[in-house]
Amino acid sequence: MPEDPQDSLEYYAILRLAPGAGLEKVQEAYEVMEAKWRQHRDVPRFRIQEAYRCLSDPDAKAAYDAQRGPTAGPPSKTRPLALGGVMLFLLVVAGFIFPGFLLGGPEPFRAGDVLVHVNGRDVLGTVRRLESSHHYPNAMIGEAYLIESPTGERRWYPAGDLERYYLRRPVATVVSVGEGRQ
Repeated sequence: MPEDPQDSLEYYAILRLAPGAGLEKVQEAYEVMEAKWRQHRDVPRFRIQEAYRCLSDPDAKAAYDAQRGPTAGPPSKTRPLALGGVMLFLLVVAGFIFPGFLLGGPEPFRAGDVLVHVNGRDVLGTVRRLESSHHYPNAMIGEAYLIESPTGERRWYPAGDLERYYLRRPVATVVSVGEGRQ
């Protein structure tokens, strides 16, 4: 019999018995577990034998039942439920912290979109095209947008940076530098 029942698996649970089962039930459960052990192996064989030795001896069983206490019952089924609740909570939190985590991220920019910084004042330029495997000078390969600035200069920008810090503005609301003054 183990010194501390909390340190090992609960004997009744190992043999898949209700607490307080009789000696005949213990014998039947042991034979079934031994027969199934070669297929399942979810419990080490020595644990099955240890549980049987304890529960098949009337004196050891009485001592084990007394050590477990009167309130001890079958193993709790709330732990998997609690773990599932925690995982659901973490997914919801991740969805709020990282928008797009659950939905797949922001929609990519299209050619002709004018990009404005999230502060709303700075215009980066107009999207000319998206390359899914652009080769950067530092040997990095990744998604990139070719952006044409208001001055006409063309430059490649990593897609992740633009999607994080820039928003699209409809083309009709953009006023170029030369059009406003006459």
